[in-house]
Amino acid sequence: MSSSGTGGVPQHEKRARDRRMRQTAKKQVRRAEIVLDKYRARAAKILHTEGMHGGAEQEKPSTYVYRILRHRETGVRVMVLDCEAPDAPASAKGEAVHRYLVQCETHGLNGDSFVSAKAALKAARRSDEWCSMCSGLMSSKPKARNRARLTARHGRRDGGGSRQDSYLP
Repeated sequence: MSSSGTGGVPQHEKRARDRRMRQTAKKQVRRAEIVLDKYRARAAKILHTEGMHGGAEQEKPSTYVYRILRHRETGVRVMVLDCEAPDAPASAKGEAVHRYLVQCETHGLNGDSFVSAKAALKAARRSDEWCSMCSGLMSSKPKARNRARLTARHGRRDGGGSRQDSYLP
């Protein structure tokens, strides 16, 4: 019996599984880093209140970047920036009309500015409405159709139509 590819798992499925495993591992590492940073911050706060300082003073995390969102299907990164933060650059303060600015980090395009963080986060989740490059990515996404829905919508598989048409002479 030869092993000339007559059985087994197809290569495209192996590659897809490999890709999913790598993405899952990356996400797990990011989540672990976030949890670790939270514990480090708590420990530093406890040491600071008790008067004991660790080796080197750690910098406070930047408050200028309020949140970074990543779109699940396209991988686009969108940032919500707080322009009134103490570490915000002067160029950002002059650029925004309101406090929170939405920016597509992947394509380098700026969106609108918003008064509340909630409105800015909502706009960041819908980056395809204000970023022309994101809208191009979203529109090229193929739509998957269920075969049962297709056949139900068009009647029968062999041409569709209603049942009454098939009884006419």
